[in-house]
Amino acid sequence: MLLSEDNKQRMKVCGIFLLQVYKITTGTMMSLFIPQSCEGRMCSLTENYENSEIYHKTLFYWNTFTLLMFIACVYFLY
Repeated sequence: MLLSEDNKQRMKVCGIFLLQVYKITTGTMMSLFIPQSCEGRMCSLTENYENSEIYHKTLFYWNTFTLLMFIACVYFLY
């Protein structure tokens, strides 16, 4: 069964949208996605998230605020 041209375009737009969501999330949540050292090895995402240092928590909250503001801008502009 062949896909119609409309369905191909929908799949393409959906793929591009998901790629953009991934890029925005990794770009704004840098406190989670930038490699960090944990006792001589690289931290996992869970370890980065559960880091209880004041600086890291402040940075994580700021990153979350930035992501939410970006989502709000997209929501209100479209």
